[in-house]
Amino acid sequence: MKKYITSASIAFGEYFVYRLNFILWRVRNILSVLMMYFLWHAVYLTRIDMFTYTRESMLTYILLIIFVGSVVLSTRAYKIAEDITTGNLKTFLLQPINYLGVALSKEVTDKLINITFSLVEFAILFIVLHPPLVLPQSMGTLFLFAIALFLGASLYFEFGVILSCIGFWSREVWAPRFLFYIIVTFLSGMYFPLDIVEGPLGVVLTLLPFGYLIYFPIAVFLERLPPSMLLNGFFLSLLWLLVLSLVSHKMWQKGLRTFTAEGS
Repeated sequence: MKKYITSASIAFGEYFVYRLNFILWRVRNILSVLMMYFLWHAVYLTRIDMFTYTRESMLTYILLIIFVGSVVLSTRAYKIAEDITTGNLKTFLLQPINYLGVALSKEVTDKLINITFSLVEFAILFIVLHPPLVLPQSMGTLFLFAIALFLGASLYFEFGVILSCIGFWSREVWAPRFLFYIIVTFLSGMYFPLDIVEGPLGVVLTLLPFGYLIYFPIAVFLERLPPSMLLNGFFLSLLWLLVLSLVSHKMWQKGLRTFTAEGS
């Protein structure tokens, strides 16, 4: 356990080394959310409700993206690909330590830092914008929201491991990861609530894992889901987490068998 705590502290220190990268990433997220906030704010100036969302619930949804996106979509999994392609992975394989355990400890550190910053950013925007917010009616909703956040973050970490495993067979890892991020931001509910999409396409979005990254946790917070859909959402989240865990484990084990690194 001490080894993993040390890894987590090292990951924490790295944020103070690459402060500019972290700050720019945070600023980009805020600007993106502000753009969507003012867009939907303008849409609701002449409407009471739209797509079954009131002005208050839609603006709450948009602002919650800052927090949920920071918790779920922030990840250190890309470092796995770097260690594979540069050969640094061999250093960990020669030590009595589980590499994925080290990666997970760094991931937890990343989440804690991003949660802290996102709460500060949310507070600042609340003070500046004075938005009308929709809050949960019970503590039980907050508990379910926390579980949905945990499942979403776990899903995204498994996606990160799977994409990083491409590094075992190709040095071109950045392009697939970038393409995947574009797909995720669109299909996860970063730009609009997924339940405004109706028909067969809406059903497909419900079955895919991406909606359980952003949309589902926020929908839980807003208490928009009846008990049957809530149970179905948690079931599908767990099912996709199991599937992705098995795929990432299979790819990791297969990749290790083909991994070679030069140098001493």
